[in-house]
Amino acid sequence: MLQAMNLSKTFDGSTALNELNCTVPTGAIYGVVGSNGAGKSTFLRLLAGIYRPDNGRATLNGVDIYECVQAKEQIVLVPDELYFLPQATLQRMAALYHRSFPHFSLDHFNALVQLFQLNPTKPIRTFSKGMKRQAAIILALAAKPRYLLLDEAFDGLDPLMRDVVRRILVHDVVARETTIVISSHSLRELEDTCDWLALLHRGTLVLESTKTALIEQAPNGLEALFVERLNQVGYTFDDALATLYAQQSVQARAETQEGMQEVTVA
Repeated sequence: MLQAMNLSKTFDGSTALNELNCTVPTGAIYGVVGSNGAGKSTFLRLLAGIYRPDNGRATLNGVDIYECVQAKEQIVLVPDELYFLPQATLQRMAALYHRSFPHFSLDHFNALVQLFQLNPTKPIRTFSKGMKRQAAIILALAAKPRYLLLDEAFDGLDPLMRDVVRRILVHDVVARETTIVISSHSLRELEDTCDWLALLHRGTLVLESTKTALIEQAPNGLEALFVERLNQVGYTFDDALATLYAQQSVQARAETQEGMQEVTVA
């Protein structure tokens, strides 16, 4: 079981996560929704043991993940910003994963490469954005992790590939009892896939429940419910738009004044 207890992380004085508490049920597909800057990526990196918490704990079955190699071997993260070795091919990356994860299956890797129809000997740097996302997902799935963390999992994938990835994820949960955590800024990307949903805002968990329970609370749809909960914590999209337009107005006036000064000087 993945668990966050009073989990906090700051960067250069800016709070990314603030005393976050949650439990990811084993064998679930747990979706984390939040706008850009909500803390989703930081949360997943803490669960993967990449970041050390400033305060609180990120644990796997009660063991602090950051300090435990055995825990990290069970967790694979596909980050939002993908990274591959320079000049690497899928085959070269597979060799690296094979050395890093004890359950990595070359047979499963080859089957996935064939399914996604990617060239395993071609440099990944030549792949399109969507193909790079597919490559990262192939490597993660072939590692056969107990816990799979996907940051913006469907970013860059066309509708067909999104459906293929969803079906593979569901199969892994059913067949291998894999626990999956998916983050996205889009609720609609997650509500058809996840059986748990959480709303993250400014580093704080605003809402967390099973999708079934949330639907019962949402006569006007999940999106309306999430907007309502954001309003309850003091954030409204009207306020955000007003701030944005005000900033644009100030910038426009400054640019106009600067242009008039240049004309006067000329």
